[in-house]
Amino acid sequence: MNATIRTVLENGRTALAQNTNIRDTHEEAELLLASILRLPREYILSHPEHRVSKEAKTRLQQLAEERATGKPLAYLTGQKEFYKLLFTITPDVMIPRPETELLVDEVIRDYQSTD
Repeated sequence: MNATIRTVLENGRTALAQNTNIRDTHEEAELLLASILRLPREYILSHPEHRVSKEAKTRLQQLAEERATGKPLAYLTGQKEFYKLLFTITPDVMIPRPETELLVDEVIRDYQSTD
């Protein structure tokens, strides 16, 4: 019998909790499962009773264990939002950082002030 989103997330959070540097195991488990199911995170949050396949359950466990070893979340989900745009992420690219958004804001302000 297939497990529910709630159960699968609990297992994922447990695996993620093995790394004490992961600040929000709830959010990261939700993002991983949303990526696996190709559904918005909002769906994951609002449908805890939804049943997921054994394959999805196994995949979340695998990704959570990889994340617990320190592999960046963006490499596991294959995407990262930057400056309100969603970018595809592979190991061949650098992951955009929040601090870089601040730098972009500064460059825009400087550019606008030269007009």
